[in-house]
Amino acid sequence: MKESSEKSNKVKLPHVIHQMMNLVIELVVSDPEILGGKPVIKGTRMPVSLTFELAGD
Repeated sequence: MKESSEKSNKVKLPHVIHQMMNLVIELVVSDPEILGGKPVIKGTRMPVSLTFELAGD
């Protein structure tokens, strides 16, 4: 039983990664006119790097 659940997790993983990448592509933008082209959260001037720093705290 344990082996079959491990296999199903491995099969789902690429799909989850694909969904996460699509989300990042939709939410992160880079524009030379906004913060010198640093990646920001779409619709804000919040750098993605700050988001990761806050998540790490």
